[in-house]
Amino acid sequence: MPAAKPSATASQTVAPMSLLWVGNSFFYYNNSMHGHVGLLLRATAEGTRGWRQTSATISGSGLNWHDMEAHFKPGGMGSLLVQRQERGGVQQPAIARCPSCLTRCLMMDCSQCPIHPQLSARVLRGQVTTRQRHRARHGAEPILFMSWAYQDAPEMTASLADAYVGARNPQFMRAWCPPGLAFARSLGKRPDVVPPCR
Repeated sequence: MPAAKPSATASQTVAPMSLLWVGNSFFYYNNSMHGHVGLLLRATAEGTRGWRQTSATISGSGLNWHDMEAHFKPGGMGSLLVQRQERGGVQQPAIARCPSCLTRCLMMDCSQCPIHPQLSARVLRGQVTTRQRHRARHGAEPILFMSWAYQDAPEMTASLADAYVGARNPQFMRAWCPPGLAFARSLGKRPDVVPPCR
């Protein structure tokens, strides 16, 4: 199956040191997406030193289910759990606010929302733009995550790619992450290797 070729230019940004995953079961099934990214990082020469990532996922959710302000509130996911040395050598946890702890926010809407006849109008235009503004205020660059097509609907790939490219707002968003295109290319070369259902 030929992969879609959206007219988007690659984002030239430095590698993030921290990442918030905001999405649904596509991110937490099969041992969690951030777990696999951590394994890949540990296999590199640099490893995971200085790298931090965390997940905020709701089963079956669209982006409109997520309270982005809550994710970035003081003491929330934009904070670090640090160890504080106490008398007697006992370590006690302490929460420290760290405005730069989350430098990127990778977000995914529900798997069919961007191309659903009744849902697409509210998905990747108004909702995403609103969340871009929230993250711009908190210093975490938003990245749109394009999911892969359902196994019985490979034609979803091109439609999803078009929807995600069209949804990006250059004022607030410079990047997108298209695993759906990679899945389509992989299936074109190895149709016997079926991707996970999620």
